[in-house]
Amino acid sequence: MPGLLARQHPGPALLPLLRHPDGARASQLSTAEGPYAGRRPGLTRDRSRWIVRALVAAGVVTVVVGGIVGGPPAVRAVQDHFATRVPVHPVAWAASHSAPRQPAKLAGDGYSNTWWGTGYAGDSAGQYMEARFAEPTDLLSVLITPGSSKNTTQADGQATPRTFDLVVKDSSGETHVSQHRINDGGTQRVDVRVRDALTVQLVLRTAWRADPAKQVAVAELEFFGRSVS
Repeated sequence: MPGLLARQHPGPALLPLLRHPDGARASQLSTAEGPYAGRRPGLTRDRSRWIVRALVAAGVVTVVVGGIVGGPPAVRAVQDHFATRVPVHPVAWAASHSAPRQPAKLAGDGYSNTWWGTGYAGDSAGQYMEARFAEPTDLLSVLITPGSSKNTTQADGQATPRTFDLVVKDSSGETHVSQHRINDGGTQRVDVRVRDALTVQLVLRTAWRADPAKQVAVAELEFFGRSVS
């Protein structure tokens, strides 16, 4: 009708914005994938665990195989390292040469003021003393007190071994040779690991304070083996 304002034609009805059942707007829902009910979680963590287990198993196999292939020497080295050491007393002494009243047996009498002397001036290279055991012994170490006493700095002290060989023969007839170097004076330990040892020779090579008026002397030579108890 004229004079009346025309009514605006009603547009399409506005639909309410859809909402997710949890209250989040549908347009804002995350598109990231995640586990849902009945779905197993990813295998990344499980795979890492299996890798670690495989590495541990490989390490165990390596140790076992190494023990089989090179076992005895390695096992014996560990046993010798932790073994209880006990003194082993030789039943006989000998020497390539000795000074008068200075025989080799004085190096095993338990006194540090008695000694074996080579009887030769200078470094006495090649001269030796020998100890023999009553039965095969698992030898582990040797204590040597060089010189004519523990106090090798005294004016009348003799020369002392500097380098020498230890020649050990076992019950099977095999010879084991090792080279050693010690200081001038004081009781010192030398490790010598030989199973079933029967004899030990100390062969002189060079000497401390070698002099035309002095001979090389050894006050004490003590042996230690594995305890059988």
